[in-house]
Amino acid sequence: MNNFKQVIRKLAAAGGRVTGVDEAALGWFAAQLAGKNPVCILAREHGHMLRLAEEIAFFNPKLNVQTLPAWDVQPYDRMAPDVTIQAARLAAMAALRGLGPKADVWVTTVNGISTKLPDSGAGNLVITPSSTYNHEKLAQQLVDLGFTRCDVVTEPGEFAIRGSVIDLFPIDSVDPVRLDFFDDDLESIRTFDPVSQRSMVEIKEVVLASANEVSLTPERVRLFREGYRNYFPQGVWDGLYESISSGNLPQMALHYLPLFFENKLPSFLDLVSDNTLFIAPNTFENALKTRQESIADAYETRLKFMAAGDDEDIYRPIPPEDFYLIESDWLKAKQSFKWVDVESFKDDFDILNLQLEGHQFGSALQQKTKAAVEIIKQGIKDKKDIYLIASTPAALSQMEKILSAETEQGLNNVKLKNGPLQEGFESPFQIYIAEQDILGVQQGSRRSRKVSGENVIASIADLAVGDYVVHEDHGVARFEGLSTMEIAGHSTLQDYLKLEYAGRDIIYVPIESLNLVSRFSSAEGGSVVLDKLGGAAWQTRKAKVKKDLMVMAGELMETAAARMLLDKQELPAPVGLYDDFCNTFPYQLTLEQKFAIDDVMDDMAKPHPMDRLVVGDVGFGKTEVALRAAMIAAGNGKQVAIVVPTTLLARQHYEVFCRRFAGFPINIAQLS
Repeated sequence: MNNFKQVIRKLAAAGGRVTGVDEAALGWFAAQLAGKNPVCILAREHGHMLRLAEEIAFFNPKLNVQTLPAWDVQPYDRMAPDVTIQAARLAAMAALRGLGPKADVWVTTVNGISTKLPDSGAGNLVITPSSTYNHEKLAQQLVDLGFTRCDVVTEPGEFAIRGSVIDLFPIDSVDPVRLDFFDDDLESIRTFDPVSQRSMVEIKEVVLASANEVSLTPERVRLFREGYRNYFPQGVWDGLYESISSGNLPQMALHYLPLFFENKLPSFLDLVSDNTLFIAPNTFENALKTRQESIADAYETRLKFMAAGDDEDIYRPIPPEDFYLIESDWLKAKQSFKWVDVESFKDDFDILNLQLEGHQFGSALQQKTKAAVEIIKQGIKDKKDIYLIASTPAALSQMEKILSAETEQGLNNVKLKNGPLQEGFESPFQIYIAEQDILGVQQGSRRSRKVSGENVIASIADLAVGDYVVHEDHGVARFEGLSTMEIAGHSTLQDYLKLEYAGRDIIYVPIESLNLVSRFSSAEGGSVVLDKLGGAAWQTRKAKVKKDLMVMAGELMETAAARMLLDKQELPAPVGLYDDFCNTFPYQLTLEQKFAIDDVMDDMAKPHPMDRLVVGDVGFGKTEVALRAAMIAAGNGKQVAIVVPTTLLARQHYEVFCRRFAGFPINIAQLS
């Protein structure tokens, strides 16, 4: 133990190379190094960054842990990064400039550091009740902060003005808020549910952070125009130049961020404390190389298109060194800061070898339980502190029950904690057994996100007063806005949709019954005829549509039957090659993944065309299903095309496929 602490002190003081640090222990390792001086750990990618930040804060709650996310778009893209990422980068910028709590630990990525930061943001806007706000000025302030005006607020970064009510969704908030005015006097602020649109809890104030890394003030417009002309004298007729000159901020404008500021943009490396200790896992060098190549490729491609005149809306790229860290910047950083280079493999001949080992518990529950019990028994003999960690109390109770049944003395010497640790590990004086080690995929890691109103009713988010809608029971009506009324016999307020029918008949639909209302659409165009409340016309049309749908369903069945009569080559999984490929998957399949893979394999082995759609949320493992299907097809001599909607996804999938097919006789290429 003493030797371990000496190694930690030496690394914290001077940096160096260390071996024997399993990836599962990276968060714990960073927490040990932090405290006296700031620490910055470079994660693999965005998800890994968030996971490390949670784990470091869990292992040492006294540390102020902050993140610097990377833009979620490619270099020299036409799309702007997500507003929540822009807001997080502005918050990081404020902390680096001493405008917020000082960070003890920074968690970021190579991509996050390599993009330079804005010289300053638009600041925060604090809104409090019993204050006076001019609606037009407040709307302009929200636009300056990067908020987008819409009719119904469902997503972060949106705001809507509906008479005396202003709804807005702060970037860093779980729930949107509703500002209720009497004339220009703000009477109350309440949170509301973006799905039902119902008001919830009254709050004392709302602090709005900027949702944009640049605010389009007259000074910013002047600087951009001047900078753009200096770079591209022939570009004064470009669409981008004209848009910004007229006060609009196109999405691609953020890729010209340096032009909006008088001074050169600073990087994270320019602003972070000189005594910061950087921790670079063994993925760092490869990530840095990939990032440099990505920037260079994108820049050269833009230059090529510009020279050829192939861009209809011309894109003139600024030099990479103005907006990104280049190779010389990274070399300077390696010389200027202390670095800890981390390797996961053990080197018994290395003086700085830490035995921070991950668990290898097998795949079956019985194997995992047996291995965990043996580790616990040995840990008790070695007088180590032993922890069971799970994301939820229910999962923790389940782990305790499983392991207690296999140990004679129970878990009296084991400490139980709720925490974000995904994989367990062992140090010279502690043992951590995580939920995933015993139960498989972390039970609490797949939190169901709130469904936006746009998903409940696909078009209500675009609804404006005067638009036509269809009520499931009453037919076509005109939307006349949202009304807030007191429920009869109660003191609580309720939001209603006001719908007008023929003859000026009105009904009020409670917001929780929003699922009964959809936007009216007609392929025929022309004037819209409102239905009469209580009339038979709507029910007659519904019956006719139902009959037409039955006819359509019959046609679909005939098409499916015809497909079943077609023949195709049977594609069974290649013996040996497929199993070897599956064994390179570093995680345990979820039950849903296994079902999907088995179904796809069955389809491919049949002599009929496949007719299957695999559906799953982001991060639920759809790519692995595609990878295994691709291996089966390629192993049978077929060529496989993975078609994705964006350049960014093409590059990401190309990198994933190259990584997974490494060592197999399969050629991977990218076409964008």
